[in-house]
Amino acid sequence: MIYVKEGDTRPVAQAVLTRGTVIVDLTLADSVTFKMKEETSNVLKVNAAAVVTDAVGGAVEYRWVTADTDTAGLYNAEWQVNWQDGSVETFPTIGFDVVMIHGDLD
Repeated sequence: MIYVKEGDTRPVAQAVLTRGTVIVDLTLADSVTFKMKEETSNVLKVNAAAVVTDAVGGAVEYRWVTADTDTAGLYNAEWQVNWQDGSVETFPTIGFDVVMIHGDLD
């Protein structure tokens, strides 16, 4: 679960991509995209480039912009990897990462 307050741009969204319990080596990845939508919506709120922070260790992150976190709620998120051979793979492979954007006091 990723927690962030409404309107905040920290902490960044981070994940280690795995297939089951095996860490995915992202050395041959062309790009990674972070996608997020409100749990009850079919419209993506975020569909933007993520950064590979440790290719061998499967670590990725996405740095929020204010519009990403401007609405409190429960969101489903995933990381889409575009491989050099043209194939596409989405993580987590089962279910979603969950993002909770909590309202703030003002």
